[in-house]
This record gives sequence, structure tokens and C-alpha cells, in this order.
Amino acid sequence: MPQRLLAYIIEFDSVLTHEEYNSPKYAYRLLFHKKLVNRSGQADRVVEFLDPNSDAAKAIDKEFWVKKEVERPKFLAKDVVAAVRGAGFAAFRTQPEHLALWKAEDAKKEGKGYGVLIQGMWYWYQAWVDRCIELCRQEGQRYVAKT
Repeated sequence: MPQRLLAYIIEFDSVLTHEEYNSPKYAYRLLFHKKLVNRSGQADRVVEFLDPNSDAAKAIDKEFWVKKEVERPKFLAKDVVAAVRGAGFAAFRTQPEHLALWKAEDAKKEGKGYGVLIQGMWYWYQAWVDRCIELCRQEGQRYVAKT
């Protein structure tokens, strides 16, 4: 950030009263949640989490939020296939289509947010179901059953 701009912001902020600084008319409130995606274009905003003991975090006017853990629904491969078939892609099967799709997308890679390995069993999240449907749409008639 240019020094002139930074100096202006500091000067402007320093003359505000506490009420003006915290006024909802000039404030922007955010709701934070865990990072779930690693692909560009899948987030509306980027939020950087700071160590609460860092100088930067200590300089921020703090607000407190209640954190509620939510267990996301999980699907077996057969459930993913059923959902994709239900979306109009009757030629989509567990083998070879679903298998080839998740391998091509490297969908089980940690950090992609498409699923989770629990006690040796892979479970898919809704994000993967949605991605499969999107990929099938991109393929045109390939996964539509021939009549």
C-alpha cells in the first residue's frame, strides 16, 4: 500500500470517536467459517486467519462469535452415482464412469474438499455430487442413456 494512502487512513481513523468507528453505517461485519475449497472461483471472499497472539490480531477491535460444528452429509460412490443418474445422466455408472471421473479430477486429493476417508472407507460430500453433475453436463450427450 502506498505510504501516502496509509498515512491518510491512519490520520482519518485517529480522529474518529469510538462510536463512529463502531457505527454499523460504516462497519463491515463478516461471518467466518472453515476453509472448504481450494479452487479459484469457489469463494466469495478471501479471509486471512491470524494468530490471536500476533501484533496484528491485538490491534483489531474484537468481536466474539459462537462456533457451531456441523457434520456435513456424506455419500458412498453408489449414492453419488444415484444422484447423478437422478439428474438425468442414466448412462453414468460407478464403474468405469465415476471411477474415471474422480481419478481424472484427483478428487480424493487432500484439500479439495470433495470427500473424506473414515476408517478406510471413502465418503463423498455434496460438492463432489455437484461437480459430477457439472462435468456430465459439459460432456453433452455422453452420459445420457440411449433410447
